[in-house]
Amino acid sequence: MIAIKIKESCPVEGSKFFGAAFLPDKLIESDEFSFGEVFICQINLSELAPFDKKGLLPDSGWLYFFMDFDCKPVKGIVRYSESADAYTFFNEDAELDYDVETEYAVEFSDGEADNGVFAGHKKLYDNEVCLLKFTPDTLGDMDFLSGTNGSIMFVIDRESLSKRQFDKAFLINVD
Repeated sequence: MIAIKIKESCPVEGSKFFGAAFLPDKLIESDEFSFGEVFICQINLSELAPFDKKGLLPDSGWLYFFMDFDCKPVKGIVRYSESADAYTFFNEDAELDYDVETEYAVEFSDGEADNGVFAGHKKLYDNEVCLLKFTPDTLGDMDFLSGTNGSIMFVIDRESLSKRQFDKAFLINVD
């Protein structure tokens, strides 16, 4: 597992939970997003690459994690981009009772943690990989999904991951 921990500050293009997203301009201008989507996390893959010993992810670019609250159950969405050039306050119109605009910069390290990449869990099948494990109550004063028991995981099957088909990822809730 690659552990995720909160750090002091973050450059625009850095890895973080919430806040403004650093997205490709062409993605922002597309009609790909639904009204209920909320930006959860961006991972700058060049920051993660030194810890990805198996080379499962690209060495550069960004992974973006969203949750679509208009879907029942809530849908997890993962997008990948090789480049980004637009800083946007994606969540400013989010109609949630949570603070999704405060930014939480993150850093990576080897080891186990409540939040991370490539986390294992008994609910995962052998052919599945956890792209992001997020345990809301463990990241300081963050209130997003406060009171939720357990973690949420963005999961993808190994074949889709090897083909870089990040749109095949899905969300599971684990205890």
